[in-house]
Amino acid sequence: MRIIWAIVTGILALPALLVTLIVASRDERWADGLVERLGQIHPHFGKGRLLVQAASVGEVATVAPLIDALNAELGPGALVLSTMTPTGNAEAKRRWPLVQTYYFPADAGPIPRMWLDRAHCDRVILFETEIWPLFLMTCFARGIHVAIVNGRISDKSWPRYRLAAPLLRLLLRRLTMVTCQTEAYRDRWLKLGVAPSACHVVGNLKLDRPLPESEPADVDRVFEEFAAGRRLVVFASTHEGEEAGVFACLDEARREDSNVAFVVAPRHKERFDAVAALLGGHEKYITKRRSAWRSGDIADILLLDTHGELPRAFAHAQAAFVGGSLAKVGGHNVAEPAAMGVPVIVGPHTQNFRAEVELLSKAEALKVATDINGVSACIRLWLLDEPLRQQAGQSGKEAVAANRGALGRTLDLLAEHGFLQSRFEPRSP
Repeated sequence: MRIIWAIVTGILALPALLVTLIVASRDERWADGLVERLGQIHPHFGKGRLLVQAASVGEVATVAPLIDALNAELGPGALVLSTMTPTGNAEAKRRWPLVQTYYFPADAGPIPRMWLDRAHCDRVILFETEIWPLFLMTCFARGIHVAIVNGRISDKSWPRYRLAAPLLRLLLRRLTMVTCQTEAYRDRWLKLGVAPSACHVVGNLKLDRPLPESEPADVDRVFEEFAAGRRLVVFASTHEGEEAGVFACLDEARREDSNVAFVVAPRHKERFDAVAALLGGHEKYITKRRSAWRSGDIADILLLDTHGELPRAFAHAQAAFVGGSLAKVGGHNVAEPAAMGVPVIVGPHTQNFRAEVELLSKAEALKVATDINGVSACIRLWLLDEPLRQQAGQSGKEAVAANRGALGRTLDLLAEHGFLQSRFEPRSP
């Protein structure tokens, strides 16, 4: 089956490869890591490594505590990381400069085999819903043990996976371990063929992400100077179409209180210039880019176009709208602002974070708006009713804290299934 699948996917991948090569010749973001995606990674000199795959920058941040624990347990050289996006790759290299980091291979033809030939891993940890049939077949053919951690299958994805269940069952029954965020997700994995003895509910690793440190001080100083005694609202992880409502929200907020300012943080860095043009074109409000901020600057809106500073923006905020929820994306991590005591607002499209939204809604720390007018009304409510805002922030913070512990439970299960045994045997080139 693996050989047939490799041939079929190899043939189907040829047009995609041609398009990718053309795009890569014109856009360095696509060119970055292309050779690694095609299976040509630097060969390791040694064997017995553990591979952790985290697709994007958000996943890298979520699994960071797990990777830190694995590093400490297994020792230098025993861990290999892989990502799929340039931002995720850059973040992994920034966080763990001594850990070898690659782009994950395309799941077609001989590419996974060539990639694994050079990685020399005998254990693999995938994140959330990383089901790559040819990669998994290649792992199983080589006796490589595979675990999926923080497993989930969203409402949007479930109908497609259910249709493919007869084929997936042949693969997923061979997984060594799956840890799930909720009982509902566990039920879906079981229906796809994961063995009941291998499938465990441990909670959500996103809730175990550590609170950001107050340093570096110069980052906090920027937000303090920008706020200058005003109350801040953060529009976080926004997508196309969501920033257009910022002006209406700011109008409504300032109708009751002129001491309000907004921070806008687009989800993808390639949109920074477009969002800057949109926000900068307003005749009433001044927008400054964080990357160009200088002491003494004055602005109504701060465009966060720098990396890794969104948590510090939350630390100074009175309320936060989390994007990808008015746009039909599925939402982003609502637990991060809530863990810092910030009341949260989202749109109706939150299927990717359903459990977290339900948790915070139950704690009355999150409100769901149907459109930008609803978002504006929620902002005004949080800002005008200070006791209500403080109670919501505290309730959200307590709800997140009470549901931590997934990291410890995940590590215990990884140890039980042999993933934490140090097997790395270095060799000279």
